[in-house]
Amino acid sequence: KISPAFDYAELDDIPYPFEVEVIGHGKKNAVAMLWFGQFAENTRTATLIPTNGNPHTITADNTTPLPQTTDLGTFLFEPHPAFRKAHLITELAQEYNLAQVDEHLALLTGDTLPTDSTLFRIFKVKDIRSFSWANIANLIGEYNVTRADITTRAFPLSPDELRKELKLPEGGSYTLLFVTVRDGYLCVLTQQIP
Repeated sequence: KISPAFDYAELDDIPYPFEVEVIGHGKKNAVAMLWFGQFAENTRTATLIPTNGNPHTITADNTTPLPQTTDLGTFLFEPHPAFRKAHLITELAQEYNLAQVDEHLALLTGDTLPTDSTLFRIFKVKDIRSFSWANIANLIGEYNVTRADITTRAFPLSPDELRKELKLPEGGSYTLLFVTVRDGYLCVLTQQIP
């Protein structure tokens, strides 16, 4: 049993084959387990134990082809932290017929909602703009965004820097996602689906 905040580099010196299992509960990671010997059935596993519903486990599969990367669809899916920590984004995309937004990001996209929404935070994509301050100002004005959560993924500015420049208080129904996709900077206006 180890902390779910472990660094994979810390495991490099283990002289025996082992399996890492990241166990999530609710919306966060609860614990990580190292399995050895006959108990090590794979290399990486993630198990999500939702607050209601059945546990869901995904294991690493080196034969799984990389999912296609595509432009953003109707919905944006942020996998539960257990699947992100276990590096199982490809397997999750395969199981739920989703595409990756970019091969370096743990964000998936698709046009239909999955049957098990506990595995993701789900956002409805309202609009997408290439990043410039003028484009973002126009976007905020067109949708009358007076409050918004701000999130970044592989973006050169932090949420705090963006919030300071945009002068948008937190909260409200919108989330502005600033992301680097295939070497381009985008701002995606979304609304989270409960």
